[in-house]
Amino acid sequence: MLRLYSLLTWTLFLNMSAVLSIKNLSYTYKACQGESDYTVRLAGLDLNAGEVVAVLGVSGCGKSTLLECMGFIREGFSCESYNLSGYALEKMSEKERLFIRSSMMGFMPQSSALINYLDVEDNLKLQIETAAASRYRLLKQRTDTKKQLKKAKESLEEFHLIEFLKRKPSSLSTGQRQRVAFFKSICHEPVLSLIDEPTSALDPEHGQMLFENMIDACRVSGVCAVVVTHDLSLVEKNSLPSLNYRAVCQGTGEFA
Repeated sequence: MLRLYSLLTWTLFLNMSAVLSIKNLSYTYKACQGESDYTVRLAGLDLNAGEVVAVLGVSGCGKSTLLECMGFIREGFSCESYNLSGYALEKMSEKERLFIRSSMMGFMPQSSALINYLDVEDNLKLQIETAAASRYRLLKQRTDTKKQLKKAKESLEEFHLIEFLKRKPSSLSTGQRQRVAFFKSICHEPVLSLIDEPTSALDPEHGQMLFENMIDACRVSGVCAVVVTHDLSLVEKNSLPSLNYRAVCQGTGEFA
């Protein structure tokens, strides 16, 4: 039922204006002595609400670096324009971008996405309350954090994770931790989710389950998402558009 609903919702989102629009983003790794600089480039990307795009390429080509630049986690990149829900981030101060990142973006790294000494519920609470504080400081908008936590719990229940609310991450399986980590990244209702290699530590069956859960959740909730992955079969099976790596010239790689 969720899959059917997500597909219906997805068709409605296609007609909406882009939530995320990026032009000419680039990051250069400064070379050590005797080596050449290496530049990672993204010519452009536009995503509508609920749209999910995959980032594909060989190991070491800069997929995670690109994701970190998009999330304003990695410093030192350049960008002609970066618009998120009408906010021109390239024109904002570092402090303002920090509030945008905290309140309007979700980030799921390859590992260590959950705080080990907090149980699942407190991990969600911390994410929600941190985002609410940033949203208020930036926009003077108050967030009903109790309502957001209630919705997050409903999502966990739908994906058979509600029984783990009072458990710490160390007591969960790898697959369970990854699913909880994903829902932590969207529990504060961001408009953009950035997901780095979510299935790399999972077997094919659980990797496919997590991947489809993520896509369904993003499409239903209207969160646009960028997913770094090596698994081309999951991208093809779920009919995802992709940003594919190509070497432009010596020392420069581009995702397009």
